[in-house]
Amino acid sequence: MENTECMNLEEGDHAQLEDKSNSKKPFSFTVVPFTIEPHLEFIDFSKEGHLLLGSSNLVGKIWSGSVWFFDSGDVTPLEKESLSGHGCESCVATGKFLDNWDKIIFGEDSGKVTICSIAKFEDDTTHFLPQHGETQHDGCITSIAVLKDKLYSVSAGSDMKINVWDNNSLEIQHKYSPAHSMEITCVCSSPEEGAIFSSCSLDGSALLWDLKQSKPASAISHHEFGLTSIAWKDDNTVVAGSIAGEVIYFDIRNRKEINRLQFDKHPVHRVSINCDQGLLAVCGNSNVIKVWDVNTLELVYTDIEHRGFVRDLSWNPVNNKLYSCGFDKRIFSHIVPSLAEKDMLM
Repeated sequence: MENTECMNLEEGDHAQLEDKSNSKKPFSFTVVPFTIEPHLEFIDFSKEGHLLLGSSNLVGKIWSGSVWFFDSGDVTPLEKESLSGHGCESCVATGKFLDNWDKIIFGEDSGKVTICSIAKFEDDTTHFLPQHGETQHDGCITSIAVLKDKLYSVSAGSDMKINVWDNNSLEIQHKYSPAHSMEITCVCSSPEEGAIFSSCSLDGSALLWDLKQSKPASAISHHEFGLTSIAWKDDNTVVAGSIAGEVIYFDIRNRKEINRLQFDKHPVHRVSINCDQGLLAVCGNSNVIKVWDVNTLELVYTDIEHRGFVRDLSWNPVNNKLYSCGFDKRIFSHIVPSLAEKDMLM
């Protein structure tokens, strides 16, 4: 495999940060968890290049999770090298930075959505400061998307509900229940319109949502297999992954399928598009990562370095590297050449 950098997540002691100056910290900040759980669920990058990592313990009697903050994606993500962490009462499968690096939103298997600030103090420590927490889902939260205007976020879950949240107060602005007829696997915000997002479900449907409309939902398509992830190629096209290992392009103007790729024999778990580079990255229920040119559909990169299921993919906006995390408790960075760059090297 080419151009792959591996960062092992080994067990390491991480001393819990103590509040030695209460007069300087009149805040309710969380104690840093002792360890990063063994199953990495999500990664996200702020526009400044900071890394947000979500981990869960999916074995044993108690399933718990935590969220971690790192200065950049290129540091080794051990507990002792993180800037801070926040423990969760249940597993955590999805989380995002909001407008800047210092505010995040994440969802737990308990159905709870939490907004935290991230603050740096005078003694050079960094802490998560929980701002709001609401439990308005009746099942696991499977996906969160931050709308383009950064004022609102969308959560979706196994309870077939979609909730739209105010990012300042965490008050619900809209509730849609049921939004689909089976578990909702992904929501993704439009890159162009602040009130528009897409969703997909194991019922095989992909929906377009416009919050400005009295009837906000309209069908993009209904696929023969359940859909597991969705992303925007541009304002006219969305790309979805299926449980059959397919990647399908849908034109939202005429609501038709326009292209189809076969990723793997295993279900797709995540599709992620770098619009600036014109690259489509896909992972699934295997250790395989594939990247295509999003326009020509030519395969430009393949990686099989993970030792377990790959769970998330995220593009770093600072260096344009692709990052992956998985159930093997490892993170990889990938330097993926665009099709034009690949042709120049040949």
